[in-house]
Amino acid sequence: MSRRTLLTALPVAGASLAMPSTVLSAQPVDRHAMWHAQFNHVRDLWAVQDQDSQEAETLWAIGDQYEKLICKTVAQTKEGLRAQMEFLVEHGQEFWGMDVHKSLAQNVLRGLSE
Repeated sequence: MSRRTLLTALPVAGASLAMPSTVLSAQPVDRHAMWHAQFNHVRDLWAVQDQDSQEAETLWAIGDQYEKLICKTVAQTKEGLRAQMEFLVEHGQEFWGMDVHKSLAQNVLRGLSE
């Protein structure tokens, strides 16, 4: 992996991948929106790499970790739910079983955005 690619991806892959098991805050805090933004950033970096390179493989693996965090971490706030639905609508578009499923997800996202 080139130094430039590594230095660009490190802030994204660093501490934000870790989620403490307990949060010392009275208000719930979701990191889903941040993870979604970082997922998109890593995938943008991946898109300009030679797809057979070590850089591309590393960036894809980092993106996979963000995807797992977004999809498997239960949201505690409306903002977290909105970020999860944005991710689903944006990245699940090729996997809808029927058009009605996509419409449902878009309507839920619309409702969370109000």
